[in-house]
Amino acid sequence: MVPQPKLEWVRRTLRIERDIARSHARVYQFPVMVTQAHLDSTPRFMFIASDESLPPLYKSVDLFAEKVFPHHRLSRLSPTLALLTR
Repeated sequence: MVPQPKLEWVRRTLRIERDIARSHARVYQFPVMVTQAHLDSTPRFMFIASDESLPPLYKSVDLFAEKVFPHHRLSRLSPTLALLTR
């Protein structure tokens, strides 16, 4: 997602968030962690994020979903909730 060397801080932040989610999943069995490949083949799933919570290179959830989930169509349900359908 963020290949430029000058944006190492973005990669570091995403790794920290991933590690926090993994720790939370171990304790509470939520969220269910899945790979990008698994999501690519999932017929539909919910995406929870606000425009402000995404990496700086993505201006909106719509743009992020278009780049990261190209096989899915996004339907915004609220400012922080979207449904992605294959």
